[in-house]
Amino acid sequence: MGIVTESMTQTNDEATPVEVFSGKSVEAEIVKSFLENAGIQAFLQNEMMDALYPVISPGATGCAKVMVSSTDAEVAKEILRPPSASDISQGF
Repeated sequence: MGIVTESMTQTNDEATPVEVFSGKSVEAEIVKSFLENAGIQAFLQNEMMDALYPVISPGATGCAKVMVSSTDAEVAKEILRPPSASDISQGF
């Protein structure tokens, strides 16, 4: 899975799109569905790049991005956070 990053910032109290995942298109679709099932609206960006340009960048990963509103970004990042060793030992 891709690294959770913030690619856009919030300005003037307006919600702006924030990247919470980047990876292969299939992975991005799964992450988007996971967030939507948690009640967070999400959309994909560049999801077709790996299919459209396999010759130009064979094996390219990280093209597809999952975007959420800046107002939902922190919750989305927490949902997508990998479990820590202590989470696992405590039974999540």
